[in-house]
Amino acid sequence: MAVEPSASGQRPEVINISACNNTFQTLKRHYYINAQGNFDHDVADFILKKGDYTNTYITIETDGIPDGVVLKLVDENLHQLYSPVDANNNWITTACSITVGESDIIPLPAQFDNQLSSHVPFSAGTYNWKLKFSDNGYYEEKELPLEIEIRDFKVWDILTPEVYPNEDIKVKLKTYADTYYPNNYFDNNLLTTNATYDETTGIITYPNQDITDLSIGKHMQVINQSSNCFIDYEIKTPFYISIEGNTLLYKNNGDYDFELKCHQSNSNVTNDPTIYINNTQITQFSGNISSPHPSQGRGYKIQCNNFPPGTYQIEMTGQYNNTDYYTAFNEFEITTEQCTLSLTLEGNIIKTTYLYDNTTPIPNARIGLIDADTNTLLETAVSDAQGQCIWTTTESGICKSVAYDMKTNEIILESNIIAPLVYNVDIDNGDLIINKYDNIPDSSISVIDSVINDNEGDLLINITQYNSINDVKNAIYDIDIDENGDIYYNTTGD
Repeated sequence: MAVEPSASGQRPEVINISACNNTFQTLKRHYYINAQGNFDHDVADFILKKGDYTNTYITIETDGIPDGVVLKLVDENLHQLYSPVDANNNWITTACSITVGESDIIPLPAQFDNQLSSHVPFSAGTYNWKLKFSDNGYYEEKELPLEIEIRDFKVWDILTPEVYPNEDIKVKLKTYADTYYPNNYFDNNLLTTNATYDETTGIITYPNQDITDLSIGKHMQVINQSSNCFIDYEIKTPFYISIEGNTLLYKNNGDYDFELKCHQSNSNVTNDPTIYINNTQITQFSGNISSPHPSQGRGYKIQCNNFPPGTYQIEMTGQYNNTDYYTAFNEFEITTEQCTLSLTLEGNIIKTTYLYDNTTPIPNARIGLIDADTNTLLETAVSDAQGQCIWTTTESGICKSVAYDMKTNEIILESNIIAPLVYNVDIDNGDLIINKYDNIPDSSISVIDSVINDNEGDLLINITQYNSINDVKNAIYDIDIDENGDIYYNTTGD
């Protein structure tokens, strides 16, 4: 039938838009295009994937009058839209358009700058774009509304990137229209031997038996090389260590309680584990099987005595469901609360004593002797069964002791400061001269209130103070002058 011209002399456009497979479906449909660029199947309502220019298309077939004219895809402001790829998946800036009478592909548009030199993806959302035919003097101008939804989603989404050694890995597969593949269009090359696909959820389940590497750590398994299908996953250790007892204060009875547990209720710790604390294997322990819900495991009371204050890393390696062995780690701390570190001078012997509650010796601790003036380490030792260290250093000067953390080697406790020898004595023209050693800082000068000559001719230092405030332990009180005029020390004070 002939179409009559309008009153303006232009003929009205007559454009029919249908699906390219001649099923007469509406415009707002999305069609899946295979790798060869051919129509594959209809998957969903008209939805495009954000930023995916090589896999997301609009396919439209048109017929009618005017035949052979171009319909441009424009935005809400009637500006021409462009895509960074053409209909053949070539990366070239392309004006989005179709020709009436043809089956055409409109690639996913992007937001270009005015010079068409750069672009960014359209954000997720709904866009009211249009197919626009500009009048040609014969047919009237026409705008066809085209509502498009852009979504941001994953077509290959690993739902369980972290699993325990006996768990399955699940992946959700979607079309580029944010729908699930029906079974008749699902690619079975994406399955392993025992894997399954659920078309109602789009989930592929890769069973534990098909996972090639169940060791602790991150892995990648190729499912199908030709389809570029692979899964990234991480196997977590199924064990963890809980510290049940009070480990804050020093103990000398071995009362340290630990429990090796599993994260899964259907699994268990089988056989006794090996236990290391600060890289030293602990062989003296007793284990009691316990099964608290939902975790299962074995509890142990460490019988190793005399852990000095500090931080400790505990490591347990156990068997999991009578199969493989896995390791768990944890840390605990024994504080220096109620602990004392004292430094004494007994004659020429410098001694450090490490005690808990002023009575209980702390053995096996790493102790250092430090020059308190220069803050340099003179020597180190390990406290004995009495919690003591006897130092070989006999040089003059002020010093202190420190206790180290056995794991971090940090100082956790300091002792008092002592000054083994502070003064020498000389006689100048019959006058008593008391000289300070050059290596003794001014802050360590003692105040001598009086020096007297007793009835036997001994020179006695009556009162000695440290910094004019605190009494000095082991200060020299009795000084003799022999027949040759040499000075020597008889006794030391308290």
